[in-house]
Amino acid sequence: MRKGRAGIIEYYPKGSYTLTDDAYFLTVKRHCRYEFDLRWLAAQYQHVFLSHLSSSANGTWNKKELFRNVRTDVLQYQEQPGLAEKYDQLGAMELRIKGILARIDTLFTKQVVAGTSGTTTIGG
Repeated sequence: MRKGRAGIIEYYPKGSYTLTDDAYFLTVKRHCRYEFDLRWLAAQYQHVFLSHLSSSANGTWNKKELFRNVRTDVLQYQEQPGLAEKYDQLGAMELRIKGILARIDTLFTKQVVAGTSGTTTIGG
């Protein structure tokens, strides 16, 4: 993404998509002499994309700046799909953990109110 969620990389499988000025697609050219697993590239270099956000209020991202100043080290293609799968698994775990933490936070922020019959009621 270029604006709004600038620097966030999301992998989309091959298909037909419509873009606005708020997003870019990175693709591998047909005659590229290197092989890439774009899932691996997205996960491996997410932090690099995020580090090239502008300091403006809308947090835009400058692709010319990134591609001019960033060096990429590419693993052997055979290693990339396995690592991409590991990144996917870690991302799924992270989402589950964030969900659990949100539920814990909700429980801790509920007020404890003493009921009239001497029982304790938990309510928001």
